[in-house]
Amino acid sequence: MLRIIADMLNVAASDPKPRRSRESNPAAVLLSGKEVERQYGLPYRSLYDLHVNGVMPAVRFPGSRRLWFRRSDIENLIANSVTV
Repeated sequence: MLRIIADMLNVAASDPKPRRSRESNPAAVLLSGKEVERQYGLPYRSLYDLHVNGVMPAVRFPGSRRLWFRRSDIENLIANSVTV
């Protein structure tokens, strides 16, 4: 019986299930508010305010409350907001 358990543990240890990474994908077209905050340093609340005021477009899928932002829109906002 112990041998069977040991064999099961060895199989489980040698073939782990692939886990979904929590790392953000740098090539992603759509970013969540948290990803924008982490990658660009723009606080989510500020991003949300920009969206509500019509400055930043966002994507919302049917049946979802989450907002997604296009990487190109974020980068354009940053590029056009640079002051000297």
